[in-house]
Amino acid sequence: MESTIVRETSVRQRHDWLRRISVAFIPGPNNDSLNGIMDPQLAKLETLGHTVLDQLHGQIDLLLTSARFGKPVSWRQELMFSARRRFGLERAPTVVTLSKRIKGRYIRPWSA
Repeated sequence: MESTIVRETSVRQRHDWLRRISVAFIPGPNNDSLNGIMDPQLAKLETLGHTVLDQLHGQIDLLLTSARFGKPVSWRQELMFSARRRFGLERAPTVVTLSKRIKGRYIRPWSA
């Protein structure tokens, strides 16, 4: 018995309670390796029907950024606190900061 998997290419909403969001990516400083992997991720969000913005304006639901692991970011520079005012957005977006940890380079302070 053979079975085939048919994948729909059209974008459709899977559930009524899910909604399309607008997403933007602001690359963090000195984080080229992490910034380079964001293009495929943003393309995937677009194929799922979300809006990926190149320019920050109007209403943004999700703001992605990157930061170096273990390097503190000033609260004045942290987009979680300053994105709305800095970019003139209608409301404060949800901010997700991505970082890359190099295996074995950092030790957890609570480990023995």
